[in-house]
Amino acid sequence: MTEPTPDPRTSALLEQRLHDLAARAVPPAVPVADDVARGRRRVRRRRAVLGASALAAVLVVGGAAGLARSGPDDRAVDRTPVATSTPTPTPTPTTAPTTAPTTSTAPPAAPADPRDAQQLLTDWRDVVASYLDRRDQHLERVPSNVQSGSGLGTKLGWSQAGSDGLGMVQLFVSRTWADQWYMWCDSSQDCRDLTVRGPDGGEVAARVMEADGETWVGVQHDGFVVALMVDALFGNNAVVPVDGFDVSVRTLARVAADDRFSMPTAEQQAGVDRAFGWPG
Repeated sequence: MTEPTPDPRTSALLEQRLHDLAARAVPPAVPVADDVARGRRRVRRRRAVLGASALAAVLVVGGAAGLARSGPDDRAVDRTPVATSTPTPTPTPTTAPTTAPTTSTAPPAAPADPRDAQQLLTDWRDVVASYLDRRDQHLERVPSNVQSGSGLGTKLGWSQAGSDGLGMVQLFVSRTWADQWYMWCDSSQDCRDLTVRGPDGGEVAARVMEADGETWVGVQHDGFVVALMVDALFGNNAVVPVDGFDVSVRTLARVAADDRFSMPTAEQQAGVDRAFGWPG
């Protein structure tokens, strides 16, 4: 459908009439003072609007700043006193008093005797000589005989100047009396007890056995027995007894009680052949 084309003449006529009406209109008479008053009121309203807008902006900025200060990274500290409870003291565990270790009063064990059998028997020979032959004129100086088995001992020759005879001093150290086979005191061997003053001044109990020209005297020590025998005839080495060989049983008891004797060690007893240089 085609729209009707407006008539140019009609449009011009309408425009002319509008101009005529505007020219004939009389404007209202308004005093100048009213216009000034209206202008001032308009300025005051504008200023009030601007002031309110500024105040709102300040409040918005202040609120944002407050939120920023109270954010999660800068929280306000709550200073309200908190009631605290007195902690219950934890009981301290009591430790049982430590008992000081008991110090043993037992003397330390003596070191093993480093002497071999030959040196040990030589030292024992010197002990015997210190009682029976102080001038070292009669007793054999170097042991050449060994008595072993249940203990250790030796036979020493006793000589006298101007005499062809040879006597003997026998020494034997064993663990018990039963190992002193020469002193088995029974019906065939009559033994008696003797008490003498020992080397240290105290009393010494000795056992004495005399038979067939031999005199045996034994003394019990702490853990071993020392026995000495004297005979005017060294039966295996001589046929003639020595002259003037007379030793009292009391002297023999003091010799047997000397504390320089000791129980020989197993090594000393087992190494006799090697100590004397004999074939095994």
